[in-house]
Amino acid sequence: MSHSGLLDVALKAVQQHLAVRGAQIAAKVVRQLRTEGIYPYDDQPVSGALAIERQTFDVVITAARHALPTKGPARSRSVNLIRTALESSPGDSTPSSRRSWRSATTTAGI
Repeated sequence: MSHSGLLDVALKAVQQHLAVRGAQIAAKVVRQLRTEGIYPYDDQPVSGALAIERQTFDVVITAARHALPTKGPARSRSVNLIRTALESSPGDSTPSSRRSWRSATTTAGI
């Protein structure tokens, strides 16, 4: 096997490992939020835009897991704030939604 062939195999192995590990971490974060009763989606199968929103939420919440408050109402508000941000279109930034955003971030300690 040539050097480039060996590098290709190694690269694929690392990519596969990172994908599997990322999925494991995301599943653990979602499971924890469900256990706490603050995961904002139910267990029903979804499709279309809601499926994309849910997948995006899982990616964002996994990336933000270390920045979330560890417990209490602030944790729940932070999770809800992330969902609200994802379900809103960028064009939805009306004065009332900006007030809600400011209120939620202030209350959550963000």
